[in-house]
Amino acid sequence: MNTDRQKILEMLQEGKITAAEATELLDALERAPDKPAGGGVKNSKKLRVKVDGNVENDNKIKVDVAVPLALGHMLDGILGSCIPKVAHDELRKQGIDISGLKIGELLESMDSDEDIVNVDIDNDDVKMKVRVYVG
Repeated sequence: MNTDRQKILEMLQEGKITAAEATELLDALERAPDKPAGGGVKNSKKLRVKVDGNVENDNKIKVDVAVPLALGHMLDGILGSCIPKVAHDELRKQGIDISGLKIGELLESMDSDEDIVNVDIDNDDVKMKVRVYVG
């Protein structure tokens, strides 16, 4: 099984996306234009979501999700489910609501390694770095 399909199925298993969202992503992956004979998306850029930090009681959070840009138009409703609730809450406290991002529109205008979101959170109980970028 190729890694893109495997990551989608892992996100489904972990409850980060619904079965309907996983089906949409898998269907879009099959329709991806750069698909080589062996499956998957060949050398495509990816939307990356990385969260790394500690929350109350030194509980660690580490998220690293990569989704092919060919699927970008389908990410509007999914990106928010890839980031832990505590990270969402802290971002909202900073005035950032990533659930409203129109990822498909952003990706069309982005260059590689340009950050969509890059936030360092350093509060009493929460120390976290959240980065969403194309790479």
